Amino acid sequence: MDMKKSISLGSKKPVYPTKRTVNLIEQATPKVNRTVEILLFVAVLIAIAIFAKFLVADPLASAAQSTAQLQEAQAQLTQLKEEAADFSQVSAEHERYVVVGKTEAEQNLADRNQLFDLLGTKIAGAAHLQSVKVSGNTVTLTCLGLALPEVSRLVESLENDERVAYVTVSTTEASDKSQSSATIQMVLRGANQVDAAAGAKDAAGAAGSSGGAGATGAPAGTKAGETNGK
Repeated sequence: MDMKKSISLGSKKPVYPTKRTVNLIEQATPKVNRTVEILLFVAVLIAIAIFAKFLVADPLASAAQSTAQLQEAQAQLTQLKEEAADFSQVSAEHERYVVVGKTEAEQNLADRNQLFDLLGTKIAGAAHLQSVKVSGNTVTLTCLGLALPEVSRLVESLENDERVAYVTVSTTEASDKSQSSATIQMVLRGANQVDAAAGAKDAAGAAGSSGGAGATGAPAGTKAGETNGK
């Protein structure tokens, strides 16, 4: 840079404003009414409160109430189901013990369907039936063409059936041994005995397998003794 060179700032003409008038009139600005603002604010708050109540709070409260009612109804339904769980058993016992017109002997009759099943499974395939007589729970069968070992096996099969209380038998044979017959009388367990046996079986099962085995062995020995004695 040449320090000896003169610096020229140049010359500029001054610029003056050309506007020669000034507006001294103050423009009027509208004043805000505070009361109106407060009223508008309150109105907005009221509108928001109404919206929140009818469109938010009330539906939520209604839904909560409906849910509570549903839960209460489900609880009542569950309770009714639990109370009605044993209805069939109670109804059967009511018909057996309360129904007017049935004597004690009629109430204790064995199930005839079980009798038909017993005849079909135990007797029909093992012997030729000549006659069947049923009186109460006593069934008398007359069978033809049975040898003594076959009669013994048939009686043992009947004694081992839980539907039979006990069995007696008598045999006859022709002089020429051409034909033999056996009269078998069996007494079925009555309805009351079946219920009592079922209750004893449940109690024995709860007490343990050893107690159940002992309880089961006693009736079998008793029936065998009664048959052998007769």
